[in-house]
Amino acid sequence: MSFFKSGTARSEHNQLQKNVVIEVNKKSLVVQHNKLVEAKYRLSVEEQKIIKILISQIQREDEDFKDYEFHVKELAELMGMQHKDPYGVLQSITKKLTTKGLEFHDPASNTLIQTAWLSGAKYKIGEGTVILHFDPLLKPLLLQLQSYFTKYELRHILRFKGQYTIRFFEFRRSFLGKNRKEITFSMKELRGIFGLNRDEYKEFSDFKRRVLES
Repeated sequence: MSFFKSGTARSEHNQLQKNVVIEVNKKSLVVQHNKLVEAKYRLSVEEQKIIKILISQIQREDEDFKDYEFHVKELAELMGMQHKDPYGVLQSITKKLTTKGLEFHDPASNTLIQTAWLSGAKYKIGEGTVILHFDPLLKPLLLQLQSYFTKYELRHILRFKGQYTIRFFEFRRSFLGKNRKEITFSMKELRGIFGLNRDEYKEFSDFKRRVLES
């Protein structure tokens, strides 16, 4: 039993040693299945940017998720964070991403999937880096995509400041990829996709100001 534990610890240590800290290229492509674009979830703009930065590191040939290690300072700068304590704020954000959920339909297995975004985050104390792990249930939406996907350069969304702006941008990229000039959502559909509570922005004027024009 003790050998198993030490072997596991050594394996994890070696894995940490093998990681190369990523220097993010703003021209890297964010490629995701359209089912993720239309999934039901609610994230802050900073949480969305972290997820998109992570997605931009996935390569077309990848068959599984990797451990993605970043400089905390670079992540904060990419996200436009103006906080005095970016380390503390980022730790709070990544912690939320291990519990905040999303819901989508997997057409391959005809399954409704509910999962969190990250399975975990590891901060290297004293080194200023963080290793982020996608939840494995997201694989159908991010790996080995052959069709029905949306793609764009990471730089396009890093400048956005509104919580819903990234989502509307992705909707537009998605239906353009389908050679459609427009796409129609009902208010009920949009509220579900954005994770709004029943009592939020019930008046259309409030919905328009806080969501559509944010």
